[in-house]
Amino acid sequence: MRTISTNQLSRAEKFVLCAVFAALLTTSSKPQVVRAESISAPAFEATVAATPDEPVPTPSLVTIKKTLFVTATAYSSTPDQTDATPFITSNGLRVYDGLIAANWLPYNTKIRIPDMFGDKIFTVNDRMNPRYDTGRLDVWMPSRVDAKQFGIRHIRIQIVE
Repeated sequence: MRTISTNQLSRAEKFVLCAVFAALLTTSSKPQVVRAESISAPAFEATVAATPDEPVPTPSLVTIKKTLFVTATAYSSTPDQTDATPFITSNGLRVYDGLIAANWLPYNTKIRIPDMFGDKIFTVNDRMNPRYDTGRLDVWMPSRVDAKQFGIRHIRIQIVE
């Protein structure tokens, strides 16, 4: 048996542990009122069975479904580059780092841009102006300066799952 500290847990694993702890707290038969100041996050430790020579499991690798060369531009959350709700995507989500707009790929398609961003995974959750069709995508950037600096590029993308 080997003990793993919370520093070695992924964000998802920490979230699951917190959810389990919260569920345990809320299953009490008698409701309790507590002050917000009295709530503190517990320290968690997880134990996994492993021999000293056995590595801790790593997350599964992504599968590359297709590699394409496309034209890429970038945009930011300004009304002149979007619409009247610049921080909301076309399918109702708030903008986020890793957001892609593309008319020719289905929502939630996962892609990588390995030559520029390495293994970072981007997700298609926005649409471009209808005049842009197949072979073009827009990368969301946090500022207009970043988007302009990105410019227009011809890049290699990988559609992954």
